[in-house]
Amino acid sequence: MAPIFSARNSSANAHSSGSHGSSRTRQSPHAARSARSSPLRAILWRWRWVIASVILAATIYTFIPRSAPEARYPIVVASHEIFGGRKLSTDDLELRMSTEVIPDAVTDIEAATGHYLVAPLSEGAPILTRHLLTAQFFHNAPPGTVIAAVELAAASAVIIETGATIDLYAPPDEFSGAGQATQIATEVFVAGIATDEHTKNFLSETPDTHTYYLAIPRQSIENVIGYATHTPLYAVVNTSAYRGESGDLTAPSSKKDP
Repeated sequence: MAPIFSARNSSANAHSSGSHGSSRTRQSPHAARSARSSPLRAILWRWRWVIASVILAATIYTFIPRSAPEARYPIVVASHEIFGGRKLSTDDLELRMSTEVIPDAVTDIEAATGHYLVAPLSEGAPILTRHLLTAQFFHNAPPGTVIAAVELAAASAVIIETGATIDLYAPPDEFSGAGQATQIATEVFVAGIATDEHTKNFLSETPDTHTYYLAIPRQSIENVIGYATHTPLYAVVNTSAYRGESGDLTAPSSKKDP
């Protein structure tokens, strides 16, 4: 009987020993996860201040008030230097965006195309409605005047420009024998000039033609129209309108840029 007891006891001891050995080498699932997460925890702990700073910055950025996008407005400008009187084409105009609202600015190229420019403009200057020879332009005559289209003698075209103040003379009647011109209006303001450029072909060539839009005092308009229907008028710059207190010739401040 002793050998049998001994064998059973030995078998039980072996089973018990195997169970304890297995319990010492096998880890629980929680212990395995803890072991795997230990490097990640170490990295997070090492960079904790950087992570905290990033979170703080993101929070502050979220609550910072941000201004609305800057408004931009379309305006038409001169694409190059343009002389007064020119009939505008699309090549003379350019559409740009402005951060400011410019009163009376033209906002569409088509709205300016085909109109005459009454005053010279530098490159990049905005086109205003008062720069164009339109119906609105004629309604903006200086007080006490009316604007009329007048033909002037070719010799006058050299000295006359928009913004000038002139006196108008009619040449003597060729059949009267008189040799003195007649002054028919004084202090006439040149409001604008329309120029049709010359044309040239195989048969002929026509020179530039100028039409002068003059702000004529009301008391002189009948006299001017009456003479202008018979002959081109001659214009003389009215130097008294340009003479300052010192006696030097200066453009009058009230008559710049109609």
